[in-house]
Amino acid sequence: MNFVNACSKIFAPKIFVIVFLVLGGNLRAEVVPFSITAQPQNGPITKSQDEQGKAIAQFKLQAVTEWLQTYLGAKFSHYSRFLTIEFAEKYVLDYSITRTATNPPLMVLNGHIDADQLKRWIRLAETKKSGSNQIKTVFIL
Repeated sequence: MNFVNACSKIFAPKIFVIVFLVLGGNLRAEVVPFSITAQPQNGPITKSQDEQGKAIAQFKLQAVTEWLQTYLGAKFSHYSRFLTIEFAEKYVLDYSITRTATNPPLMVLNGHIDADQLKRWIRLAETKKSGSNQIKTVFIL
């Protein structure tokens, strides 16, 4: 029993540090809050889950699009063709929906965008667009 206690006192702090370092990488990510107040494009939403889901997906796409427009500025037009609902779903971390008491058709979508991952995607897309300037190896048989 003493051996187990001695080992736990020696290794427990080290394991905690390793777990913290591994999981702590996600704590440094840049998270940007957003808030969108809008009425769905197709008019007021009925109680249909499908209509609500489509409206929420459009709002998420709008939030990601607005952030990219702000971040990229004039270069946004090069990347706008990649923006789809599925793309936006990847970068919205969390969201909540509320309706205004004064105007029930209006929806307020509050949430957070993973700006760090979006910046990584932009760097990757720029690298793919510019191509490689390195010498490519050719296998001669």
